[in-house]
Amino acid sequence: EEGENVGTYVNDAGHIMTIASTILNSGISDIIPMDQLLAACARVAAVMEGQYVQYMPSVLPHLLNKATEKLDVSVTNADESNSSVEEEDGFEGYSVSVPGMGQKKIRINTTQLEEKAQSARALYEHA
Repeated sequence: EEGENVGTYVNDAGHIMTIASTILNSGISDIIPMDQLLAACARVAAVMEGQYVQYMPSVLPHLLNKATEKLDVSVTNADESNSSVEEEDGFEGYSVSVPGMGQKKIRINTTQLEEKAQSARALYEHA
């Protein structure tokens, strides 16, 4: 019985991936958040197994671009008046003491970092 259910999912997954590939190949990213679409593609790959290979040329370039994207990180002196930096959406700021350099403020785009991690996981799932 479980084998029959997987067969149904594979058929549905093929239809879903045809739509996802069309979106990915069109460059239109305002229909659905790209990170969510790519994560869904990774889950579909697990169901489709070998039948998924035909969709990989549409999916993998997007995953690789996201996973290798330069992370938005900055390091400034902690005494600089950038108190609003921590409040910016998607960013977190940390003050650290660096030997020989004093107090520094590190600002990281945590939203981007999560998207990179999600893309790396999806690449792993595609392997």
